[in-house]
Amino acid sequence: MTYLDQSSHVGLFFQGRIFHLIERGPQRITVEQANSIFSRIRYYEPNLSLPELSQQERS
Repeated sequence: MTYLDQSSHVGLFFQGRIFHLIERGPQRITVEQANSIFSRIRYYEPNLSLPELSQQERS
């Protein structure tokens, strides 16, 4: 996510909401709310399956 001042911020999209941390603590906001706060929102999906993640953790 990108603020209007072009600084970056990371959140986690889960069950239709975005969880992100601010100075007051964690927030759970809707995508609509995020659209009014951030100038750009991008989504990334993990490209590893769970067995691959487990194998990497053992290495």
